[in-house]
Amino acid sequence: MVRAPTVQAAPATVHVLAVGIGDYDYRRLATGRPAQGAERLAAVFEQLHQQDRPVLVHRLIGPVKVKAIRAKFGELAKGMAAGDSFVLYLAGRGWTMKGGHYWLPSNSPSDRYRHIEEYGLDQDGLLALLAEIPATRGLLFLESYRARPPYLRAVKGVLTERAVWERLRRTSGRPLLAVNADFELGDDQGPGALAAALAETLEGLAGDLEGVSLAAACEEQLRTRKDDGLRIHLPTGAGGR
Repeated sequence: MVRAPTVQAAPATVHVLAVGIGDYDYRRLATGRPAQGAERLAAVFEQLHQQDRPVLVHRLIGPVKVKAIRAKFGELAKGMAAGDSFVLYLAGRGWTMKGGHYWLPSNSPSDRYRHIEEYGLDQDGLLALLAEIPATRGLLFLESYRARPPYLRAVKGVLTERAVWERLRRTSGRPLLAVNADFELGDDQGPGALAAALAETLEGLAGDLEGVSLAAACEEQLRTRKDDGLRIHLPTGAGGR
């Protein structure tokens, strides 16, 4: 009796999308932190690639428009299986308003409310993109740098940020760790706090690449940083307290 050869299933792949929005047309939005953070994380994830656990890293860094983000999600969705994992790092200038959060693309002509709403990618747009991704496992790392002057943000705005991230976690069904950061134009030394903490966590953490444990460990790294301009959100259900 001739036995049919055993066909081994392909190992699950971790798909990483590192988005660092920079090179803003509008000077007041200029910042190099998102691009520096995305590049550092992409490099760290590439080092984690193994034959029995492939890690595929995709970059959108520098001048990034919303249509480019949408196109990249569509491209990734075609090459992904349900058993794979998806890790997203999305960083750029952003603003929370009208009960939602908006990331500003590089071609945003200003930081005015109407341009934020017209040009920005809000969390509903991000949810629609995530719905295209067949991989059911993974994590979202979201880093948003204040797009408007600090006097326009009050305590109410912070509470709105928390509500936005909780709704995004609940609706997407994916664990997430989000950071809202304040810093002035010209404060551009190195990657943002979330990117730096995640890179350090990945370099020192053995275990689940895309699981809740990674988000919780990264949060602990963030909590050690003495920075009043950071607001850290790890919504309930993603390992938060």
